[in-house]
Amino acid sequence: MNGEYSYYGDAYYKHPPLYMAILSLSSKIFGFSEDAGYIVSIVFGMLTAILTYLFVSKFISKKLAIPSSLILIFNPWFSKYSRDLRFEIATMFFLFLTVYFFYSYIQNKRKRSLVLTGVSLGLGLLTKTFVFLIIPSLAIFLLWLVYKKKILLPEAAKSFIFIIIVAGLVY
Repeated sequence: MNGEYSYYGDAYYKHPPLYMAILSLSSKIFGFSEDAGYIVSIVFGMLTAILTYLFVSKFISKKLAIPSSLILIFNPWFSKYSRDLRFEIATMFFLFLTVYFFYSYIQNKRKRSLVLTGVSLGLGLLTKTFVFLIIPSLAIFLLWLVYKKKILLPEAAKSFIFIIIVAGLVY
C-alpha cells in the first residue's frame, strides 16, 4: 500500500486525510470494528449539537439555545449522518466551528478568535476539500461589515488574509 489510503485496492485520493486518521486512531483505541468508526461519527454529532447550543446561546438568545440544538438533533438527516461512517458530520462540525470562531472574532475583535477561525477552516479542509466554499462567504460577510461601517476595509482585508494564511498552514 506504500502509505497511501486504499479503497477496494485502489489508491484513494478523493478526501484529505484527517477523517481517515481519526478513524484509524479510533480503531487503535477501540479495536478494528465498525463500532470504532461509529463512535467517531457520534462524537462529531454530539460536538456539533453542543456547538449549536453554544453559538445560539452566546450570539442569539439563551432561550433559543436548547430548542435550536433539539431541532438539529432530531433532524432526520443529521441523525442519520451522525450514526454513519461518513465524512459529512465531521465536515459540518468544522464548518460550523469556523463560523463560530469567525462570528466570535467579529464580536470581540480578539486575535485568538481569528487564529481559531483559520485553524478550524484548515481542519475542515483536511476533512473535505469542498470546505473551501466557505471562504467567499467569509469575504462577503467582511465586505458587508465594511459597507455597514462596522469595520474598516484595511482591517477586514488583514483579517481575511490572516484567516487564509492560518488555514493554509494547518492544511
